[in-house]
Amino acid sequence: DPGLGPLSAGQAENAFWDPAYFIEHAPPQRSIPRGERHTRSELVAIANSYFDGLSAHNGKIIIAHEGCVRIENGALTTQRPIAGGGLTDCTAEGPMANIYAITARRYLVDEVAGAALGLALFQRKPGVNMPRNLLAEWFYVDAGKIRSIYAAMYYPGPDAMLPNWP
Repeated sequence: DPGLGPLSAGQAENAFWDPAYFIEHAPPQRSIPRGERHTRSELVAIANSYFDGLSAHNGKIIIAHEGCVRIENGALTTQRPIAGGGLTDCTAEGPMANIYAITARRYLVDEVAGAALGLALFQRKPGVNMPRNLLAEWFYVDAGKIRSIYAAMYYPGPDAMLPNWP
């Protein structure tokens, strides 16, 4: 998109993107038994713990299963080797380094599927040569913890008035 500007266009061109992986590992289509469902408030709090953990640069406050996966624009962004053994998961702190704050959070919830859609804006630390990004992340929750996250990112130009919801 020519309106993105050179920095944003470059970031977008280098973004994770793997439609074939996404097709093979699509979000679950499920119906949680009534007695095992979480309330809207519980699902929002669990999803919000992820954004809080990213903003605080502290993966320990994210309410997630060990080994939770994150798929961004179809590409797996977790399950990478860690020095000393093990694999990254959705609580890994490395990707949090350039996030200043996660603002304009909004949620849509599907209690039957045990999922919450978080809409937000990643703000960058002052001086970081990386644009903010508008995102949507589906959080799939099992037994009160995030099991998987499916994210879609958009990198607006620096002059874009985002988010534009009230």
